[in-house]
Amino acid sequence: MRPSALRCLSSASGQPPEPPKVVYTGPFAGVTLRLKRVSVMTASIGLFGMPTLVYLNKGISLMGQLAVSGTATLAAVGSTLLLNYCVTPYVHELREVGGSYEATTATMWGTRMNTKFGLDEVVGVAKANTSRPFCNFLAAGKPLYIHGEMMADKGLAKKLLQRPLSKAEMEGKPGE
Repeated sequence: MRPSALRCLSSASGQPPEPPKVVYTGPFAGVTLRLKRVSVMTASIGLFGMPTLVYLNKGISLMGQLAVSGTATLAAVGSTLLLNYCVTPYVHELREVGGSYEATTATMWGTRMNTKFGLDEVVGVAKANTSRPFCNFLAAGKPLYIHGEMMADKGLAKKLLQRPLSKAEMEGKPGE
């Protein structure tokens, strides 16, 4: 390879960029991700399967078919939407990248989504005036939730939550 080709692969200072530092891992990240994926799968089955099954059963009147399939479909899809609304702010992993942070959450479909923000973009839930469940701060306008007691850096936890930490949060043992 030519030296000029190698130069374009390096950073401006000649040093490789610093890898992101994981500062928090959500203890229920795996559970919430599986729950979302199962919920989307059952909602899909309910959305398409239930009307088909009811339609194939000719022993029920049309109004009965509509009532049964509509109720089952509403329950399947409604519970998935409610679960998504409640669990989407849950932070699976928080990384420090340079002077800013990157929070990984899960989308409705169970894929990972990263939100980059600086501490100047953080708003505490009390100031944000939101009634969203499982949200204890907003970063870059997005609701997020962390377990304050699970963070090793209590100073960072206090900055993110924008309130004094409770006794339980101060005494929490990260990683346990």
